[in-house]
Amino acid sequence: MERYCNPDNVIDSDMRRDLYASDAPVYSNSFFKEMAMVVKRQVSLAFRDSEFVVTGLTQAFLVGVFLGSLFFQLNPQLPTSVDDDQGPALDRFGVLFNSMIHCALAGASQIPIVLSHRPVFYKQSDSFFFRTVNYVIAEALSVLPMATIESTLLSVTVFWIAELVPWGENSQTGAPSDVGGCFMLYWLLMLALNVSVGAFLRALASLSSSSSIGQVFSGLTVASICVFSGYILTYDTIPPWFIWIYWLSPMAWGFHAGALVIFTSDAFTMEQQVYSLRLFGIERDTTYIWAGILWLIGYALVAYTASFLGYVYLRFDGGSGGGRMVDTDMEEGDDADLTEVERVWTERSASAIKNPSSDLEAGPVDQRNADTSAGKSALSKADFIPADLEFRDLWYSVKRPGDKRGTYSLSLLKGITGFAEAGTLTALMGSSGAGKSTLMDVLALRKTGGRIEGEVLVNGRPQDKTTFSRIIGYVEQNDIHSPKATVHEALIFSAFLRQPSDIPRAEKQAFVERVIETLRLEPIRDRMIGFKSAGGLSTEQAKRLTIDGDQKKENDRKYDALVQRNMEERPETRFKSTYASTFVMQTEQLTLRWFRSYWRNPEYNTTRFAVAVIIALYFGIAFLQQGSNLDTSQDIQGIVGLLFMATNFMSVMSQNTAMPTVYIERAPFYRERAASYYGVAPVVIATTVSELPYIIAAGFVFCPIFYFIAGLWANAVAFFWFWGFYTLFNTLITFWGHLLSTALPNDQVANLLGAVIFSSWCFSCGLMIAIEDIPYFWQWYVYLNPLRYALNGIVVSQLACEDPLAEPASNPGCAVLESGQTAWEYTKDRFGYTADDTGFCLGACFGFTIGYRIISALCYKYVSYLKR
Repeated sequence: MERYCNPDNVIDSDMRRDLYASDAPVYSNSFFKEMAMVVKRQVSLAFRDSEFVVTGLTQAFLVGVFLGSLFFQLNPQLPTSVDDDQGPALDRFGVLFNSMIHCALAGASQIPIVLSHRPVFYKQSDSFFFRTVNYVIAEALSVLPMATIESTLLSVTVFWIAELVPWGENSQTGAPSDVGGCFMLYWLLMLALNVSVGAFLRALASLSSSSSIGQVFSGLTVASICVFSGYILTYDTIPPWFIWIYWLSPMAWGFHAGALVIFTSDAFTMEQQVYSLRLFGIERDTTYIWAGILWLIGYALVAYTASFLGYVYLRFDGGSGGGRMVDTDMEEGDDADLTEVERVWTERSASAIKNPSSDLEAGPVDQRNADTSAGKSALSKADFIPADLEFRDLWYSVKRPGDKRGTYSLSLLKGITGFAEAGTLTALMGSSGAGKSTLMDVLALRKTGGRIEGEVLVNGRPQDKTTFSRIIGYVEQNDIHSPKATVHEALIFSAFLRQPSDIPRAEKQAFVERVIETLRLEPIRDRMIGFKSAGGLSTEQAKRLTIDGDQKKENDRKYDALVQRNMEERPETRFKSTYASTFVMQTEQLTLRWFRSYWRNPEYNTTRFAVAVIIALYFGIAFLQQGSNLDTSQDIQGIVGLLFMATNFMSVMSQNTAMPTVYIERAPFYRERAASYYGVAPVVIATTVSELPYIIAAGFVFCPIFYFIAGLWANAVAFFWFWGFYTLFNTLITFWGHLLSTALPNDQVANLLGAVIFSSWCFSCGLMIAIEDIPYFWQWYVYLNPLRYALNGIVVSQLACEDPLAEPASNPGCAVLESGQTAWEYTKDRFGYTADDTGFCLGACFGFTIGYRIISALCYKYVSYLKR
């Protein structure tokens, strides 16, 4: 006992009583002191991510300026009858709806943040660092500063640039201006909406097992609150079985209150107020303004309560990387690392008992037939290229923090000289921070910044990046692998791409088997790598796989002279091509990897099909058999809004779920690119070929269900035009998500920027403001808007009726409205869509799709966020 316990280490009685008393408090700090500490920590974390903060604030400002200038100085003359120009009223409703859509889409960026913080919360909560209620309160308060600034930037730019409420000589009544009061109410409403929708989406994240699942539920929620906000479907046209969604929708309360703030201003006459509000089924009752604001605050409180319950009663492991639900009462013995340690210990103990003198006896052993369980390798010297590495007077310098001159004045390596001889094991030893990893990164040519000086020789010749990456394997500290591959598949992938193309497949496969045997990976050869926190390989298993994956084999028939020990006698190790394998082999192996990854990723693809069915039924029933019954202008607004939402929702889902899927594979790509596994073109081809079948199949699932339940035009040509544009736009947006994931530093910034750009597409696609009414200084952007072309093609497929006498009687576009116009004539006047450029719209969608793939290829080649 004395070996393990020092009797002099005595805990005094007071401390013993504090630590072990049965009534000792669970938490070290009082409730309010703990709250202050957690709030301070969460606020610091919220503002420490400068890229996210700057992107979010820039997003709000740019969206506000874009939206305000798109509706620049709206006409103050509101209509009072059906004979007047309806545009001034409809445009104001469009601005209001657009600004609220931005609030809803911006909140989706909270999901990956919540999921990335959740594993830390689990660990600290289990250790009783803080109370869960304080963590939820801290989350709520930490996002409030950003929400306030974002809402202010958006409100100021939109309200004043668009002149939602006229003042001065533009006032229609001449009464004293109340524009200041209207602005303050508008700002308060936008802030309440931002906080409430953000709180709801954070609650969804706390209840979701992964980012993909969270994005699906958030997308479904945002779509619901948008469709039943009172804009796409006005209050009096919502089916009775869905009216409850309207009353529960924060967007509906915000839209209702916002409309009253704008249209009940003293700048408009009473007749203008009443008529404009009734265009969207709203009665002039100003009590709904404060009722809406208070309801949104209450909605946020309910959402934070849901977050609290989710954190307390649900437990998901795996963070944002696609976790699984785990038992919070799981015994310690179930830990994957502990299980692996016990297995290795048992094997070694059994071996020692069976052959106690094995470590002392020596003799000639055939490496090929050695007993690998005794620690002998199944590999031979013929499996590798001998290479001597020499480095002389090696310096590595970086920029000193805070040095505004930008000079490389801080030297991390200072004149290092050494060598590693072929066929030997060289240990690099030193204290923590001594520069061991820095030296290894410099020698392996993995540094992405700083200045390197000195000489590195390989077999007596200057180190060449292409050649060196092909003849060595670099086992890094972090084990980075494609998570959806199995151990055997990862080794096959490495062998087929890193070994020369003239080595037969059978020989490569045999080499893989010898590697598996050497490092004892047979028991887990068919196990998916995954993530350690989500039940994947343990740290020790992943490290063995990393070593295996970087094993190199070359055909020694080409390098007979390399067996000479003298460095000067070794031939120069140069290769004719950058990559060991052919273009066809690279494409084959990458396509297999991506196909398997998608097939084993139900959160991405199974969810995609399930959501397609749910949304098709949901939107279809919302417009049950109303797609061809067009009698009023509100009916046209509703059907175009339906086509807009149906197209956009699945596309946004594709974008938001594609980004984390591609982002997870980015780290393995960086590692494999540095090791010259493959080129960029095979990556782009593989991801494209693997993605397309799922997109096309999802389109075939969604379109028939939605199309016929909603009662769209029962015409085969119209249906296939609809399906074609829908599927093509979905493809376009999916690859837009791929582009964002390759071009931007992380998924949080990608979500923010994706929301900004998609919002701008929604604003300028023709739904809220006619194409020809867009100010001249933004007309160029219309041509860069893929949604404008897709929506034009989809609307034309359902409503085009250039000659009513020549069209079938069933064509809904030929229906005559109460104004005397046909449905198609009203559609052209209100939205600016035309039927004579359908082919151009189709070609534009194809062009955008191809363009996004080309830009993605350039990002794969030239963009890297790997900082060393």
